[in-house]
Amino acid sequence: MVSSSSSANQRRVLEPQQVEEVVEREMEETWDNPRPLRSVRTLCDHSGTGAELSFQKGEELVVLGGVDHDWIRCRQGDREGLVPIGYASLIL
Repeated sequence: MVSSSSSANQRRVLEPQQVEEVVEREMEETWDNPRPLRSVRTLCDHSGTGAELSFQKGEELVVLGGVDHDWIRCRQGDREGLVPIGYASLIL
């Protein structure tokens, strides 16, 4: 039988200063290595006009945000633009 007071089950309690240091370190790591929150895979070819992105079926785009019910703003390499929401599938 394993005792509930065994060291494996005990949690380490951090002092407020230690918590602040951990949070600061995690924020620096996130800042140095930002990760996209969401990406989409394109479902078909699209020749964009104006502010729209052009893309081929199967490309992965980084979602920057929603515009409205029909459009999302995405990044494709160093380019940013609008993508019809029905032309892309969210990557989970």
